[in-house]
Amino acid sequence: MLTLEQIVSTDPDGIGYATMTDAEIADDIKALRKTTRARVDFDTYQQFLFDNGVVLNVMMAINDVNHAGHGVAVLVDQMLKFGAERLTSGVDMDSVGNDAIFDQMIAAGLMTAEVRTAMEALADHPASLQSLNELGAFSHLDVAKITGGSN
Repeated sequence: MLTLEQIVSTDPDGIGYATMTDAEIADDIKALRKTTRARVDFDTYQQFLFDNGVVLNVMMAINDVNHAGHGVAVLVDQMLKFGAERLTSGVDMDSVGNDAIFDQMIAAGLMTAEVRTAMEALADHPASLQSLNELGAFSHLDVAKITGGSN
């Protein structure tokens, strides 16, 4: 994690702090622009799959034993049935195991790559440099102390 002084002095994202006022720098550091990842609530995940036709594709593949995605569909169906009780902390979109299942779902035609990209985005949560670096409250006056009030 970086301190306020390190952020102001190094301008880690190349924003151009040297040309900005102290107030603009403070506002930029507090702005939500970075993305952190979090688990996705199971109900949100399940609703997304339903809204994007994935659940329908799974049901169709389950009912057709000759469907190329039949085996994957059975697995996904079981995950959807038992996920609510087992995934109480949410779905980890970044786990290796889930990545493998998502890859299989695409290969089996149960969902498209575009749907997967949108699904992965459910785990994105905007964050500021301030929150990512766990900085306490500060103002442009604190920035001025670092820049020497030259901005």
